[in-house]
Amino acid sequence: MAKKRRLNGLIVWLLLSYLTVLSHAQSGNQWRSLAPLEGGTVNALLEKDGVIYAGTSTTGIFTSSDNGKTWRAASNGLGNLVINALATVGGAVLAATNNSVYRSTDGGQSWTMTAVGRNQVVRALEVSNGVVFANGAGGVYRSTDQGQSWVERGIITNRPSIQALATLGESLFAGTSRGVFRSTDQGQNWTAVSAGLPNNALPIVLSLSVNNGVLYAGTNLYRDASNQELPQVYRSTDNGQSWAAVGNAISFRLAGSTGFPGVSRLAFEGTNIYALTAFGAAVFEGQAWSEYLGNSGLPDGVGVNFLWRGSGATLLGTTGGVYALDGQRWTASNSGLTAASVNALAVSGNAIIASANASGLYRSTDEGQSWVRGVGLSSEGGRLFPVSILAVKGNTVYAASSGGIYRSIDNGANWIPFNNGLPGTSPPITDLTASETDVYALSAAFLYKLDASGEAWSRTWQGDPPLLSATTRLAANGASVYALTNTSLLRSTDGGATFAPVNLGVTLGGTAAIATRGNSVYFTGAVSGNARVIFSTNDGQSFTTSQSYLAMSGFAFSSNALYASAFNDGVCFSTNGSNWTPFNAGLPTRTINAIAVKGETVLAGTNGRGVYAATNPQLQPANLANVSAASYSTEPVLARDSIVSAFGTALAIDTLAATPPSLPVGIQGTRVFVRDSTGAETRALLFYVSPTQVNYQIRSSTAIGEATIIIVSGDGSSAFGKVQIAAVAPGLFAANQNGRGAAAANIVFVSGTNRRSEPNTACDANGQNCVPRPIDLNSADEVFVELYGTGIRNHSGLANVAVTVGGEAVPVTFASAQPTFVGLDQVNIKLPRSLSGRGEVDVVLTVDGKAANPVRIHLR
Repeated sequence: MAKKRRLNGLIVWLLLSYLTVLSHAQSGNQWRSLAPLEGGTVNALLEKDGVIYAGTSTTGIFTSSDNGKTWRAASNGLGNLVINALATVGGAVLAATNNSVYRSTDGGQSWTMTAVGRNQVVRALEVSNGVVFANGAGGVYRSTDQGQSWVERGIITNRPSIQALATLGESLFAGTSRGVFRSTDQGQNWTAVSAGLPNNALPIVLSLSVNNGVLYAGTNLYRDASNQELPQVYRSTDNGQSWAAVGNAISFRLAGSTGFPGVSRLAFEGTNIYALTAFGAAVFEGQAWSEYLGNSGLPDGVGVNFLWRGSGATLLGTTGGVYALDGQRWTASNSGLTAASVNALAVSGNAIIASANASGLYRSTDEGQSWVRGVGLSSEGGRLFPVSILAVKGNTVYAASSGGIYRSIDNGANWIPFNNGLPGTSPPITDLTASETDVYALSAAFLYKLDASGEAWSRTWQGDPPLLSATTRLAANGASVYALTNTSLLRSTDGGATFAPVNLGVTLGGTAAIATRGNSVYFTGAVSGNARVIFSTNDGQSFTTSQSYLAMSGFAFSSNALYASAFNDGVCFSTNGSNWTPFNAGLPTRTINAIAVKGETVLAGTNGRGVYAATNPQLQPANLANVSAASYSTEPVLARDSIVSAFGTALAIDTLAATPPSLPVGIQGTRVFVRDSTGAETRALLFYVSPTQVNYQIRSSTAIGEATIIIVSGDGSSAFGKVQIAAVAPGLFAANQNGRGAAAANIVFVSGTNRRSEPNTACDANGQNCVPRPIDLNSADEVFVELYGTGIRNHSGLANVAVTVGGEAVPVTFASAQPTFVGLDQVNIKLPRSLSGRGEVDVVLTVDGKAANPVRIHLR
């Protein structure tokens, strides 16, 4: 009998449905939070009914009832934890996030999402006479019921990015990436009003504010003689028709800065104007701009986002948390405000050292159960220098900061300046690295090495121009020093005196982290548009490109594993540098800024969530079970080309099925990687994804032997497990979705040239509790059963495919791939009349000596 080319609808439903079986996966809660670090970026401050609200950039909202002395988390109900702005109207507090506006009417105890667009990034809120405006994609939304509902208004020409909103009389103003626009009909129509603002290619207006009937705009438009972008404030006394600069550009402490240090917010006190920038706060008292109180007590280069004054306190919201004015000095006031992002990690002796950038440098000697803030990383005037890089040599720790290099000889307990031999009093440090024998620093494009005395730096290259002007990162191992640029790798074998390009065998389109261990070198590079790890195991003599496609941002080593933080996939581990396995269960974010190892514990510095720790994943059980989608056999053997059901947790962000016959390699960001016994990786075709189950197909190219299955969810969560790949691993589909009971099959009756087909089963109205229908073997000349399964097609020959029905061998007429459904196999058998009257019997399939799960038919 010819193979069937159309599938019974029941079979398709079985393959795509959520199959309700017990999960075989073990717990995947690998990561645990260490004691929180205080601080973080605070974008907005607001007071209502005696409660102060602080909106952070990573961890939602915190509230204080004691004028900012202590804080508690208040993010219940927030679907997005990036808070861009806060406002109050009537009895409600509104929070603008990267996903709509949220509303609270109970003092921040709970929040409810409001309908501002779809996945709308809201940066600005403005309240005028009880009406609330929120920015949209090139226009605004308006609410007249205290933010409960919103109506989209008109769109500004070319849809510029709206950064700020303000109202003056009947006019609504929008500060945008293309200057200032004005609406006199509550946002329905807009007119450009940027006369007097600099006409740069990017006339970004970051803030708008009104004081005593005058409209002010904060920008980053001014450029000095060296084309350096500097903050500038403009004002308009004619309702936005024309603008004039307020004093000169705000140039203090910005000579060495880069990026866009614009005026992010404006505040007023009497005739004084306060401009808040990414490099501190400035005040204009009628003559010129100066540092507000000299920014005394603030970390060097701290970004100031908000100035709030109340009857009991004056507070700054900064990139280092909240600071309170204490006389003429700012003091950190972050107790309970745990939103710090960790940008550098190091382990020295029994100490873990974590830099939270502007929030400070912390140290723990009890495995992260508690932290002590480091001392000594400050100027004589008491200004804290944020640490960007940490390097360890023995018990000595080196920290690169905005004040140059600091050194600790007691595992990070105390720090002293260590810039002898480096250029200037606060030398700019691009990178810092240590090997077992040497310490190197990159400053002003020159390489410096710690001299033999260990007390001063000496320049390794005395010529000019700078040798390493394009270098982004360094790594060293003894006399071998590696300098990574965006498009190349340079290598020195004489301690940095000379460098030569390394022949990598590939063209780089961008690079990231680099690290060394022994004779091995690892770095991240873009190869043919894909991020890969490129590594050497022979001290840079030759390099190999990894088989895993993951963008690594940092590396760390243990005694038997290599770890890496990835830009989008959290933390990964490898034993050979070529294949990488993400392991992220328990991590609240996949944005990992730093990574380090302490014994068998790997540490991850997260974005806004402090430090997390996990035991070496090779010492933990697998957290993903992979079984035949037909048989659900607990034996971990899968066949090439077969359909697999994987069970675990956090495997997908939603439940969704693909539409055969065209199957994707990703659904809502979920991907399945199959790493075979040769190390080759393929991405599996996906049938179905859900948070606890994923159905996929093993590719035909997968090598025989042990394989690792890795599933990465759309949110970056990951799970992995081990299986054995074989040529065949037969399994038959059952109608009750558990590999047992009534066969998911078609019965074909043939009499002469007439043939009819009917399903083998009868089920209840919900498609459950299926039982086999009686088969009358005397109702046709010939009766066939079409069985459907997987893991069968690659058999060694039809002679080696056997089927018994009720213990009696029956003819097998066909056993191969079903042609219209990916991964599905079909076995046709002929039922002899001698089986009549046997009742319900088992059908047992054996392929190349391997038995499938028994299924049942009913013989009348």
